[in-house]
Amino acid sequence: PRRVITNYDFYAPIKGRFLYVKEDETIWSPSFYPVKRKTDSYLCRHAPGYTRWTSSHNGLEVESTIFLPQEGAFEIWKMAVRNKSDSPKKVSLFPEVEYLLYNNMGVDPVYYSWYTNSEYDEEKQTLGFFKTLGNEGVYGFFRSIEKPSSWETSLKRLCGDGDIQNPEAIRTGRLAQTISAGDPYIGCFQFDLELAPGEEWSNLCFIGEGREVLAETQRFDSVEKADAELAKIVEMWQKRLHRKEFEKVKDDTLRGYLQTFFPYQVYQQA
Repeated sequence: PRRVITNYDFYAPIKGRFLYVKEDETIWSPSFYPVKRKTDSYLCRHAPGYTRWTSSHNGLEVESTIFLPQEGAFEIWKMAVRNKSDSPKKVSLFPEVEYLLYNNMGVDPVYYSWYTNSEYDEEKQTLGFFKTLGNEGVYGFFRSIEKPSSWETSLKRLCGDGDIQNPEAIRTGRLAQTISAGDPYIGCFQFDLELAPGEEWSNLCFIGEGREVLAETQRFDSVEKADAELAKIVEMWQKRLHRKEFEKVKDDTLRGYLQTFFPYQVYQQA
């Protein structure tokens, strides 16, 4: 069995990593789930080396990008918000991820939650999750380079009288800073923003396991460094996957398949 850092559900998209956007009384997500509110525009791109959602609603464009660096066993989550309207905007962002930190053969995350506690390190701007059963030293983390307005580690307190589609804490715009102890455990940050017309805000969050791995994330102390790393990853995969012969294929759909998904799978399985 392998240790799984984040919790997920193959049968229903109600667990994983989500980004909530709150403007006034409206809540939406750039990835459509979990809020399931129709957006003005929607784009999901699964490319070799990264996944990106770009959506807009009421003059606000939100981009969410997830990728792994070339070196290091952690995930980089970049989020960007752009005010494309002619008026100032007040908006709150809530990146949220549900953790597991047990092996992939486990079937009862509620049982696991009885023996996993959480903490918040204000200096490192990091939510940590650690086992209280046994001495395995397992430590999961959720770190932000921008200082959050608030945070939450209890899924129960996040949802309140709602659910993952409509969490009470998101709806009210107030995370309670609860330390989970017996509750299903999450990492959730709150960022309260004021954006002038044309202004953009961006941030990086990191997901991983291990205190040593957490220290490795410090080398990405700016969005620019993460952008440069992603550019190197894209260039690396282009070199690995590009074949001049594929350019001769006339059908656009088939040519796109041969230039991306097909060679990527061959490379990964070789």
